[in-house]
Amino acid sequence: MPAVLTDCHFDEVPLLQGARTRELVMSGCDLPGLVADTAQIDARLVLSRCRVTGPLVLTRAQINGDLDLRDMVITCPDGEAISAVHTKVGGDVLCANLAVEGRFRLSGASIDGEFDLEGASLRNPGGRALDAYHVQIAEDFTCHPGFSAEGRIILSGATVAAAIGFCGARLSNPGDIALEAVDVTVSRNFDLGRGLTVDGAIQLDGTHIGTELSFRDAGLTHPDGTALSLRAIQTREADLRTRRPIDGVVDARNARLGTLYDAPDTWPADLRLAETTYDALAFPPVGGRASPVDPAHQR
Repeated sequence: MPAVLTDCHFDEVPLLQGARTRELVMSGCDLPGLVADTAQIDARLVLSRCRVTGPLVLTRAQINGDLDLRDMVITCPDGEAISAVHTKVGGDVLCANLAVEGRFRLSGASIDGEFDLEGASLRNPGGRALDAYHVQIAEDFTCHPGFSAEGRIILSGATVAAAIGFCGARLSNPGDIALEAVDVTVSRNFDLGRGLTVDGAIQLDGTHIGTELSFRDAGLTHPDGTALSLRAIQTREADLRTRRPIDGVVDARNARLGTLYDAPDTWPADLRLAETTYDALAFPPVGGRASPVDPAHQR
């Protein structure tokens, strides 16, 4: 039978290590933490609208349905607020409007659906806000408008079978890397445009993108170093028409950019293109569509 708890208050941390249940639904509850490492849940695990003041431990848990953390608030500023290392989720990971103080770690996790962080807020200033190293996602990884992160986001080694999107998000890790996505494989688009604002560096070295890498209308600021590293990336299309010139070094050495969409008024002051290749360069003419330029006319 499913366990359903609504608007409950827990004085002690529920301990569910190794437990097996059909479904666990907790909605609007107050908890000092929850420990469910190696648990097996045949359907959903729902913690929506819960307020948690200690760690949520899901390490090596197996959840055959959705993991629903929507509208949850979890506060653990001195450690791992959420630990889901090597967790297997058979459905979606739903984190819309999730608020986290502390580290959100799901390195090595496997998600058979989408990973949705729309409107979420992750805060771990000076540390790792999201550690998704080597995560495998069968659908989209989305951080739509309203998403914000203070601290480093790590996606290095991740495999995403659909698209990655940070449209309209705000990433902040001043003086350090805000987004580390090295050696990522994305089957479709990697969208870092449409209003994205970044205070810190973006590192995408060695990433393979099936369709388009876009920074269209993004704002990137990292004045004391490399603001954007695209070394040895591969993509079919690349759109570098940022909202304004990137404040910092752009390093695209050895990149393969396919069709490159660009505009002279967004070129950064320090651009490194040694051994960079592209098939066509498209500049947007006044009042018309972008038209390709022969690759021999490299900037």
